[in-house]
Amino acid sequence: MASADNPSVADLESSQIKVEYRKMEREEDCRLIIAANILSDTKLLDTAVKALADGAFILTRETDADKSVKADLDVVFEKTLENHKLLLLRKAGAVTNYFKVIGLECSLYDLL
Repeated sequence: MASADNPSVADLESSQIKVEYRKMEREEDCRLIIAANILSDTKLLDTAVKALADGAFILTRETDADKSVKADLDVVFEKTLENHKLLLLRKAGAVTNYFKVIGLECSLYDLL
C-alpha cells in the first residue's frame, strides 16, 4: 500500500523481501495489510477492509492521532511515538474462540 518510489519499499526490496504491486480491489482473504495514514483515506480503508479475511489485521502508521477507527475494526494495539501512532487493527467478524476443557483428577496444579 505504498508507491514504488517510496524509500521504504526500496529498503524492503533490497533486503530480499518480495514486494508485489497489485490492485487491492481484486484481493480477498488477506491476513495482513500494512499501510500508512489509511484512516484518513476513506476509499482506501473501505477497499482494504473488504480485502481482509474475518479476524485479519491492518498495521498502520498514522500521523493524525485524532482519526477515529471504523466500527468494523477493533484496535488491538496502539503505540504513540513522537510524531505518529502505530495501530494494529483487527477486522471484526466471525472470529471463534477455540478452547478445550481438560478435566484434572488431582489437586496438584504445579504444571499450571
